[in-house]
Amino acid sequence: MAKTELSERRLLPRAGERAAPAPTHLTLETSAACNLRCTMCSLEEFYAPKGLMTLETFERCAPLIPALQSIDFGTTGENLLNPRLMTMMARARAISPGLHMHLQTNATLLDAALAETLVECGLDVLIVSIDAARPETFARIRLGARLDDVIQAVERVAAARERARARRPALHVTYTLQAANLGELPDAVDLAARLGASRLNVNNVEVYSPETLPEALYLFPHPDLPGVEAETRARARANAIDLHLPLFHEEEIEPCRFLAPGVSWDGEVTPCAALSYRRRYFHRGEWRTAPQRSFGNVHREALLDIWNSAPYVAFRAHFEAGRFAPECHGCARRDGVICG
Repeated sequence: MAKTELSERRLLPRAGERAAPAPTHLTLETSAACNLRCTMCSLEEFYAPKGLMTLETFERCAPLIPALQSIDFGTTGENLLNPRLMTMMARARAISPGLHMHLQTNATLLDAALAETLVECGLDVLIVSIDAARPETFARIRLGARLDDVIQAVERVAAARERARARRPALHVTYTLQAANLGELPDAVDLAARLGASRLNVNNVEVYSPETLPEALYLFPHPDLPGVEAETRARARANAIDLHLPLFHEEEIEPCRFLAPGVSWDGEVTPCAALSYRRRYFHRGEWRTAPQRSFGNVHREALLDIWNSAPYVAFRAHFEAGRFAPECHGCARRDGVICG
């Protein structure tokens, strides 16, 4: 994400300020389906039903766009599966020319025509998931994808941007760190630099099954971790990459950096990505279940009315008072092991 990266957003008022009548940041889940089966992803096991956001659902959110600073397209699935995505992005840009738009993708469907359209619609930041620096490791983790195809897709966007003599979209890379790809993290910095990325966001794997448990470096520290971390930081400095690393131990972080309203593909309004769907996960030595927390549906109420509803205002009041809401106890994001 660009100037309004989640870790840099100020979603809550400072002391003495009144609560904002409308949010300044919004996430739209344009797809709850994916074309890959990544080994560390809980989408396939826990997320149901799966679907694609319709233009009708998007238009229910559109009246809020003039008040927004930024909009994120995507939380759970692969956004480029939605054939209506480019129409939504063009519409958002037409409503608010100064809006910062961010798109997350695995890039496997990003062909030349889509690359041209992303540049034409004024996308500010393209966020691409690259979880390995070697093709064989990438293929083992991101089942159904090839690293070379993703690299070529990113290069298509860069070429389209150059032809248009445009400065955007900027490229950010995300990397889900686990035991299987720890040793490749420094090389991933170099790869991100070669692709023209300005930022690398690294997250720990979120444990949702016994199979993913051994991959969590914050639960099972690897002896190579200190050296890999030091080398990664050194290469980021050498390549002028803005590097964001998670914590490698569970430590409560305040205030929450993830509190941003989102609208699911079918119109449910949730307070953050972590509460967008019900799933099981391992935290502080035990298995827990994260609930879905919805404050309403845009097909039944206006989005702004949901934002200003008594339950949603009460939920945000916990954070405004410097506390976490009850639903947030046990969240890996509040403990800093998931950072973006």
